[in-house]
Amino acid sequence: MKMLCPACLLGPSAIDGHADLLVLTLGEGRMCFRCQGCQSLWYRTAARQGGFAWSRTAEQVIRMRQQDLAVPPLSGSRWPP
Repeated sequence: MKMLCPACLLGPSAIDGHADLLVLTLGEGRMCFRCQGCQSLWYRTAARQGGFAWSRTAEQVIRMRQQDLAVPPLSGSRWPP
């Protein structure tokens, strides 16, 4: 496992996260970022109480999302659309 840079050790916050984060992918309600310093991957989602929630993610999750796989929506939704 790679060492996190000082900014990632503190954890991203607010809308920008920290200065070294670059957007990789955009999605419905979620964005993926990569740190230019330590190469860590982060997801940013809208928090229910306002603001944004940040969580680290694994490289394999990003690769799966980039393969354009059709995934059915949560139960209760109409499929196919």
